[in-house]
Amino acid sequence: MNAKCKVWIHKADDICKPALISTKYMGNNISTKSVGSERCEDITHNYKYPEGSLREKKVLDKVYRKTKTLQAISSRREIISIPTALEERVNLCIDLQSKSSLTLGQDIPLSISLFNYSGKEKATDLVLGVQSLHHNGVPIMQLWKEKFNFIIKKKEVSTLQVSAPYSQYGKELGENRLLRLTASLRDEDSDIYFAQEERSICDPPLTIEFQGNVLLYQPATVKISLLNPLTEPLEKCVVVVGGRGLIYRQRKY
Repeated sequence: MNAKCKVWIHKADDICKPALISTKYMGNNISTKSVGSERCEDITHNYKYPEGSLREKKVLDKVYRKTKTLQAISSRREIISIPTALEERVNLCIDLQSKSSLTLGQDIPLSISLFNYSGKEKATDLVLGVQSLHHNGVPIMQLWKEKFNFIIKKKEVSTLQVSAPYSQYGKELGENRLLRLTASLRDEDSDIYFAQEERSICDPPLTIEFQGNVLLYQPATVKISLLNPLTEPLEKCVVVVGGRGLIYRQRKY
């Protein structure tokens, strides 16, 4: 089955409040690395029934009945659990976009669109942030945050273009170089609207060029170049060269 991914805001008074966010689904596809190759193999059919099939509907019905039973038991025992996240129609909507590929040393461009579907003007507070992440998605620390105020007229769309500077997030990237970009919007009714994206920071590419013609069983000259994307010089760099059947073991320069 698929699972809905919901976001909860942990407020300063230690209360958790559900954020209004477009529902994301997990578990649509399950894949693994193929044996003996780098090919990705789809194994979804080994773990779940096809979407919309009769067998999937039977499983969903079983889970629903089991959940209702557990909820009844919990209420009798007066066990307090996190309430179900809101599914009601929202008055505002927030959309966060950024470049799909980010290179080391580059500022992060953020594009935010705010939609007001309500019939009245809304005063809002917008907070943008960048967090570093562990490989499993657990946040490490807040790297950058900025706050904005908006008055959004009824049936209007407001847009904002802003950049998170590399000078503020670059030194604490971590070895995974994985970032979470967040946008949190609070209106005058204290409703919270949330959007997030995750991006990885890519190393600058090495360029490999063969000099002249390459002949079978004859030595060849190769030019390796790297463009430094940072504002400061790179010192004590080491280039490791290897190639099966071309170079014995590895060479360091």
